[in-house]
Amino acid sequence: MGRIGVSLGIGATAFAAAAGEAEAGAWIAPEGGQEIVAMTLGERDAFTVSETDVYLEQPLNRRLSFVAQPRFSYSEETAQEPFQADVSAGVKAQLYRGPWAAAAVQASAVWRNEPEELSCGEGGGEVRALAGISTPRSFYNVEAAFRLQSGGCARQRLEATAGYRPNDRWLALGNTFLEATATGDNSVKAQASLVRFGRGGGLQIGVRFRLDGDRREPALVLGWWSPLRG
Repeated sequence: MGRIGVSLGIGATAFAAAAGEAEAGAWIAPEGGQEIVAMTLGERDAFTVSETDVYLEQPLNRRLSFVAQPRFSYSEETAQEPFQADVSAGVKAQLYRGPWAAAAVQASAVWRNEPEELSCGEGGGEVRALAGISTPRSFYNVEAAFRLQSGGCARQRLEATAGYRPNDRWLALGNTFLEATATGDNSVKAQASLVRFGRGGGLQIGVRFRLDGDRREPALVLGWWSPLRG
């Protein structure tokens, strides 16, 4: 069963302002960590679908960080279980960090309250490979993830992100998401958004569309980016 916002690509668009440079998800978050809360509202087959997605990253040292991503969604399409929760938590390890590029791996434990198939359990694990390049005002990031739940349910995902920050106040983002699920509900989605930064954080607004098949599934994206609260 599909969802309008399988992921907001928050891990792929994790942003750090270090010496004025734009950096992507393959980098460890800046000191103090970061928090991004995003919501989507859209349609799937004439049913309303909404989702709240939270991304938390807390550095442990220069090479390691703790990452948690709880996700909660509501869909009128799934009347028997309209509310869904999908939570992952793990560690990201940076394998390489140069002046313009970085590579990392991430391993997480996952839990989902409504498995995609009756034979599958709620718990499982996910591994993710991340690679990015950065310039003083832009970044490009690619992430590949493989998730396996108990009972044998597998999910593969590829995320590509491009970001451009012309100044300290604005960040433009473009995302592409490719996903293959255990139920065969494969999808290709694209998202475009802007983030406006101020003293307290950044306000994100954007749109997402599905590119494969006949269903566009348009969705409005709203987000808030900030340092972790102390």
